[in-house]
Amino acid sequence: MSEVASVPGGKASAGEALPPIQEGVFVGPDAEGTLALIGSGCADCGQMMFPIRARCVKCFGGALNNHRFDRQGRVVTFTVIRQAPPGFFGSVPYALGMVELEAGVQVLTHLVGKPPESWKAGDIVESCGMSLPLDPRAERYGQAFAFRPSSEIQQ
Repeated sequence: MSEVASVPGGKASAGEALPPIQEGVFVGPDAEGTLALIGSGCADCGQMMFPIRARCVKCFGGALNNHRFDRQGRVVTFTVIRQAPPGFFGSVPYALGMVELEAGVQVLTHLVGKPPESWKAGDIVESCGMSLPLDPRAERYGQAFAFRPSSEIQQ
C-alpha cells in the first residue's frame, strides 16, 4: 500500500483492496489513491444527486442514470470533531466538511491530508480513498471516501 495522506483514525490509501464501508458509493481508489463518487442524474429534470437514488429528489421521477462525479470539489463549510461518535473507532480530532461537487451537489465527508484546524471554506479538494478501523482494536479496516487538498490547485 502506498500512503497518500496521514489521517487520524486511518490512512488515505492508494489501490488498497479493502471492503467498502458502504457499497455502490464510489469506484476506486486508483494507484494514486483517487476515486470517483457515484450518484444519480435524473433524465426528466436534470437534477444530480449523491448517493445513488431510486427516485429523483426534485421531480420524483424514476428515470435515473448512474453518474460518476468529477474528483474535484470545493469546501463549503467544515467542523473539527473532537469527540468520536458511538461506533467510530478512528482517532480524534478530525475534520468533517461539506464539499460541493459539480451541479451544486453537496457531500458530507472527512477532510484529510492536513491538520483539522487548517481547513478553510473555499479550499479546492479532490476525492481520495481512506481506510478506517471497523472495530475498537483496529483489527479490521474498511474503505471509505474522503477529500484531500487538490493536487491541481485552482483557487
